[in-house]
Amino acid sequence: MKYLVEYEFKTDLGNYYWFPLYINAENPTLAEVSAKTAQTAIEQHYKLIRRTKVQLIIEGLNAEYISEYVNKRLSGRVEILEFDVWRFRNLPTNPELNFDEHIELIEFSDRFSGETIATTIGRHRFPVRLYYGAPLIDFKEFLLVNVVDPANIDNFYIVVEVSDRDYKSIGQPLLEGIWKDASVKGYKVRVDAPHTPDGKRHVHIAHAKHTKSKNKQVSWNDDTTRHDKKSFDDNFNGLERAKEIARKELGLGDNAVLEWLQPKGNNNLLLENLQTETESNDIIIFKLN
Repeated sequence: MKYLVEYEFKTDLGNYYWFPLYINAENPTLAEVSAKTAQTAIEQHYKLIRRTKVQLIIEGLNAEYISEYVNKRLSGRVEILEFDVWRFRNLPTNPELNFDEHIELIEFSDRFSGETIATTIGRHRFPVRLYYGAPLIDFKEFLLVNVVDPANIDNFYIVVEVSDRDYKSIGQPLLEGIWKDASVKGYKVRVDAPHTPDGKRHVHIAHAKHTKSKNKQVSWNDDTTRHDKKSFDDNFNGLERAKEIARKELGLGDNAVLEWLQPKGNNNLLLENLQTETESNDIIIFKLN
């Protein structure tokens, strides 16, 4: 299947570009993985202004319209954006990490043997439209980003087909490890698998502008305990909405009690907030830490 995603970004020279990217993928989840990988690469080199959601292109329905739309927007001053695609040895791709961050992951790893740790597997050239910039610039700006191979994705991002019955019994989402829009407008959510053998599946919740600010987020494990206890934002704006999102993403019941830490004087009190179905008042249970 074919998808379209659009990016707008700004370079250090102050030029603004529009970039339409066509993605061939088996399903929307894998299309989003490729779109996120490209976004991460663009953000490493330039300032991302906007990115659309991936849109499925269907022949006989919207394919002709989308083709006309892209061709029309590409009219004017067009330059070339080059993608150098890299694959790392012994390291699956994480779509949220850029090229340099992948290097840092394995720089001191036991798996690093001194051999070539990354190789280019291709270079792709895409047209981008300069829609705002200095009109007196005569030379073409050199645009290049390093993209980590989205085909070599981490196991967290591998999609398997399951029946509705199996999906409900497993209770696992098909997309983990990637920030996505939450069920509540203005919130982002990311569900992660355990990081360690004795870890727990957990959820991170943030406002849309704080997905990269760990201390502006709240997170819970699937056993209702707090996940990031040191960076958990005790003053998170919209905590009750965040709890609703967490319960839904982790498959917990509406009455599941989620922990949070409230500073009070010199003591830290662990509060559990519980809301019953028949009462709108909060019941606060205090436990000395």
